[in-house]
Amino acid sequence: MQKQGNAGQARYCLSKAITADPADISLRFHRASLYVELRDYHKAAESYEQIARLCPDNVEALKTAAMIQPHASNANQSICKQAMAMKKERCASILEEYLINHPSKADLSIFDLLASICMDNKAHTKALQHIEHAQYACCDGKELPLYLAIKAGICHIHIGNTEKAETIFSLLKRENVHDHRHLVSEVADSLMALEQYNAALNYYMMLEGSGEDKNLGFLVWYDPSMSGRTKQVVPGLLRKLPRLEDDAKKR
Repeated sequence: MQKQGNAGQARYCLSKAITADPADISLRFHRASLYVELRDYHKAAESYEQIARLCPDNVEALKTAAMIQPHASNANQSICKQAMAMKKERCASILEEYLINHPSKADLSIFDLLASICMDNKAHTKALQHIEHAQYACCDGKELPLYLAIKAGICHIHIGNTEKAETIFSLLKRENVHDHRHLVSEVADSLMALEQYNAALNYYMMLEGSGEDKNLGFLVWYDPSMSGRTKQVVPGLLRKLPRLEDDAKKR
């Protein structure tokens, strides 16, 4: 309680200081980070957007505003899906404008964030365009980092380029699954969401015996009568089984 009171006092003092000296951007950064600490993501996102408007060249403010926006939308359940999509599109537009105005300062993190925002909004063709742009702007046309390549593969699978997606996903060989479990899981979950159950199963099974999924040892099946919610929940529950069993043994 005391910590919250101190944070509230700090927020009040920072707001007063900003009113007195609105040109001091460091004060605005401090207040925005304080909102994040307090998990007031809506005000944090607004604060970083204000900084971005005042300092269009500040890419960190742009990226932080874009990254916080989904948390702000999730925290405010009263915001409809359409409004959330519009907020994400606005963040994407800000980042796109930055890339247009500062092509020499483009880096992979901006393209990665842009692609993620577009994918969240189901704009997979646009996400793929950003990834392809990244390949030429940041990689001189050479191979993309694996995490961006897999994002491209997920986009291809969503827009129906199955063969292209499978070629990209083949980069996830069994020998390096241990280092890229999260990417394998993303591919599996994406295929599951598209109801490509057999393909999804292949990637879920790649996780068996790697890292935290060691000794997973489960049988996966697909029952067409299962509800959509069940099909979303079951894979995650199956992956948690070993940890739950260990917890039970410790009691």
